[in-house]
Amino acid sequence: MFAKKFVRVAFLALAVSAAGFGCAGRPSMIPNSDPALRKYSTEFAADAVKRFPAPDGPVVGELDGRAAIDVMADTVQIANFSSEDWIDIEVWINHGYVVHVPKIEAKTDKPGTRTLNFQMMYNDKGLSFPTDNDKYPVETVEIKKDGKLYSIKKVIP
Repeated sequence: MFAKKFVRVAFLALAVSAAGFGCAGRPSMIPNSDPALRKYSTEFAADAVKRFPAPDGPVVGELDGRAAIDVMADTVQIANFSSEDWIDIEVWINHGYVVHVPKIEAKTDKPGTRTLNFQMMYNDKGLSFPTDNDKYPVETVEIKKDGKLYSIKKVIP
């Protein structure tokens, strides 16, 4: 009886530890639903550094979409409510952290969405967006699209 229980506990511990090792260097334990966003943290950091300096021009308008901030999961979900695909965009948080998103589909029956972990967004020093939401709240979410900077409605559900 003791041996059987010990084997179960050992197997459970091994499974949990294997799951942890499988995501080493990834910004999230759960793979992103978009295969183009399934990268290692070092890849996100290197890509972000290439996108600096941060856009300093004026915001030219507001995109028809939404940025839902989930402080418990440390994510921002970008939804595209427009009738056109957003292709090759940059999502900027607080004017200092960026992640490149290859595509967010246009709204057909439902809006195209992408869930972005805070650990996917990096600054020019190679540091990811902090997950201490009390000290470092998400103040602004902007999208660089077609070389222009747009604001997007931010909500915290």
